[in-house]
Amino acid sequence: MLKILITHDGSECSEKALEDLRKAGMPPQAEAVVLTVADTFLNEKSLNASDYAALSIGNYSMEEAVNEAQGLVREAKTIAKKAAQTLKKYFPSWTVHEESVSNFPVSAIIDKIQSWRPDLVVMGSHGRSAAGRLLFGSVSERILSHVHCNLRIFRNRRKEKYSEAPLRVLVAFDGSEESEIAFETALRRDWPKGTAIRLLTVMDTRLSLAFIFPTAPIRYWMRDKDKDPASWIKRMLADQKKRIKQKGFIAYAETIQGDPKRVLLKEAEEWGADCIFLGTRGLSHKGRMIAGSVSTALATHAQCSVEVVHRLWESASCCDKAR
Repeated sequence: MLKILITHDGSECSEKALEDLRKAGMPPQAEAVVLTVADTFLNEKSLNASDYAALSIGNYSMEEAVNEAQGLVREAKTIAKKAAQTLKKYFPSWTVHEESVSNFPVSAIIDKIQSWRPDLVVMGSHGRSAAGRLLFGSVSERILSHVHCNLRIFRNRRKEKYSEAPLRVLVAFDGSEESEIAFETALRRDWPKGTAIRLLTVMDTRLSLAFIFPTAPIRYWMRDKDKDPASWIKRMLADQKKRIKQKGFIAYAETIQGDPKRVLLKEAEEWGADCIFLGTRGLSHKGRMIAGSVSTALATHAQCSVEVVHRLWESASCCDKAR
């Protein structure tokens, strides 16, 4: 059963991220945890205001700080409960849990990921203002940098002219094992009839050089008679396009020259994509290259949701130690 961790801070973006899951090809059965973090240095065990009545820092009493923290904790519990109820309405067959903790958001989310090991983490691209104190503004970028599990970041809805069209899923595909995993993840989702899946290979210098120094995935598609990279890419996309059609979806596959970040952002916006799927790493003439700049650019600037797909739970720790 799919395990999904949903971070929720009560902001409009978080609410829309919940609604966006209805368009994410989610399975009928799943286990989900809604996590809300009260951004306070005091934990629940230390929240006894009377214990701090005589303490103060300048004109600011510790009793006031504790009272404020207590309010944040109560608010977090209320937000988590409401979000869990909403999620249960969207997915009646899911098992849904609610959790609220007192901690710094990034630390709390990473701790939960390490202990529960979800298959997918869902969060909004931004959250409440600093005045609201349940802050998720830059948290999504930090989680993207430190967490090695699948991450779905909700961003603004696509253009209104596409609002009634079938779902459109764009997959960044360069033949690397990581992009194949991203494609397989998108292909296995429970999409409604009429969903369009578009494979897009961006031809840049790195991909051209990969033809000269092929890795195992590329060698699978290459033939001795090939004269240039376009030959194996065309063969690769044609084969994967057939697989999309066999699943009953509308299939597109193409190659565009340019910078991956710019091309993917431009094509996703113009095509009206609902979501972009991509792996965390791609190809280079040296074999593997961290493509963090691409995933960060898309998660930050795309006008649709972005799913960054990792290899799940390898022998390495799921999260970096940096917080």
